[in-house]
Amino acid sequence: MSRRPSIAWKLLTEGLQAFIDDNALTRGAAIAFYAVTAIAPVLFIATAIAALFLGQTAASGAVHDQLTRIMSSESADLVQLAILHMRRSSHSFEGALIGIATLIITSSGFFTEVEDALNVIWKAPRHESFFTQLLRGRVLSMLLVIGLGVLLLASMIMATGVRILGRFLDQFAGVSEPVVALVNLGFSYVIVALLFAAIYKVLPNRKLLWRDVLVASFGTALLFEFGQSLIGYYLANFITASIYGAAGGIIVLLLWVYYSAQIFLLGAEFTKVWANHYGSTRHSDDLIGNFAPPPDNQR
Repeated sequence: MSRRPSIAWKLLTEGLQAFIDDNALTRGAAIAFYAVTAIAPVLFIATAIAALFLGQTAASGAVHDQLTRIMSSESADLVQLAILHMRRSSHSFEGALIGIATLIITSSGFFTEVEDALNVIWKAPRHESFFTQLLRGRVLSMLLVIGLGVLLLASMIMATGVRILGRFLDQFAGVSEPVVALVNLGFSYVIVALLFAAIYKVLPNRKLLWRDVLVASFGTALLFEFGQSLIGYYLANFITASIYGAAGGIIVLLLWVYYSAQIFLLGAEFTKVWANHYGSTRHSDDLIGNFAPPPDNQR
């Protein structure tokens, strides 16, 4: 009899138990706070990078399209408005300095919190000095911004390709729309999975292999994509911006980011369990549980 179902169940239960033991709910709240404060300045700089190649209008439109795909329209409009205000203030020298300082402070705080959470999950203590940690956070922040700018370019190129594909498929009745939707969904899924994998591999103070993080990252991305529909339904039907008055937009945005942080940390727990049983850390001292992978003839 195959042991795959029992092993999958044990992986799931161990991941959930570790999620609770590591106090991930509270850590996710801290990550959500830093993410909300960092999202506007980070996207502002990323948009500026993409605008160098595609123009301001096209880059801003790509940002808005991506935001409305993954969060509520109220939250997307709020972020877009914040980016617009930052762009207007950046026309002055003082405004540009404030924008850069805000980006450095908020994004480095976000990365530090994410790194701390992942180190707790992996039971990996910090080895760097305070100065090294500070410098590392700044460098990672800049790399994030550059990476987001590249992703914006990639998303716009992909959108153009999908439109061309759609026009080609228009000659086949009933084929164009579902194929285009499937291509868009698949592209988004792969991008999110690779982003998760990169963060899971780079940030913890633990040497990991790509095979340690890729499997769980694609599973986390699937859960993330599926969860967007659930959180969108919940926010649309049970939590509306009007309930909180003027603060409604930021509350809805915070709830969405908080949910996303929980999915991210849960994926990190699954990554650790997977690596401990099947990856490069399977002989480590902090191995959870004591079951072994099934023999080859039972896989």
